[in-house]
Amino acid sequence: MSPGPFRRVAGQVLYFLFPFLVTDIYRTPPDWIADNMARLKGRQIVAVRYMSQKEAREYDWLERAPVLMLDDGTKLWPCSDDEGNNAGALAVEGVDGDNWDLPTMT
Repeated sequence: MSPGPFRRVAGQVLYFLFPFLVTDIYRTPPDWIADNMARLKGRQIVAVRYMSQKEAREYDWLERAPVLMLDDGTKLWPCSDDEGNNAGALAVEGVDGDNWDLPTMT
């Protein structure tokens, strides 16, 4: 049985205020995160581009993020934080150990 919304919120508040006191049960991703991850599993990247100026303005962003286009039309882009306050860079760790990134653009 899934914990109720109050318990999930209480766990998040406790973790935020007292991360050293909270057990691993609250560090497990909530169901909605697992559901969202499952929606991406098996998808293929078909194109990589940068946001247009128009797309960035729709989010009130000053910078443009790299966009990963998936085979089902889904678009993924990094944000500077969980609230989506601005575009974020995309860090990449290659299989050959080469690390690189796709930075934001103005």
